[in-house]
Amino acid sequence: MDKKEALKKVKNNGWDLYELDDKFKKDKDVVTAAVKAEPGAIEYAHKSLLDDKKLFSMAILQSKNGMMMQYAGPKLKKDKKFVMEMLTKTKDNYVLEPADASLKSDKDLQSQAQKNLG
Repeated sequence: MDKKEALKKVKNNGWDLYELDDKFKKDKDVVTAAVKAEPGAIEYAHKSLLDDKKLFSMAILQSKNGMMMQYAGPKLKKDKKFVMEMLTKTKDNYVLEPADASLKSDKDLQSQAQKNLG
């Protein structure tokens, strides 16, 4: 299978990223196409892409589900600005669950989480 075929496959069904060779799971174009088709496909992206802000923003915002944050890499989970942006835009406090422990008691993030509740 070549890249063109891989792109066609994941555009049709993002979940098909799971079945592809690792070289395609490392390919940002293929992973982006998969996430556009199915945000949950971010789960199958290669670890080299797990700190990609643009890719994770797309997955989280398209799904409107903070649970996607669980698949993010350690740099993104420690990035207060990114976590705040996702928390604010999704209004989903689950964004904080997988965030780095250093952010869990952050006053700004906790304040936004309270705003989301009410």
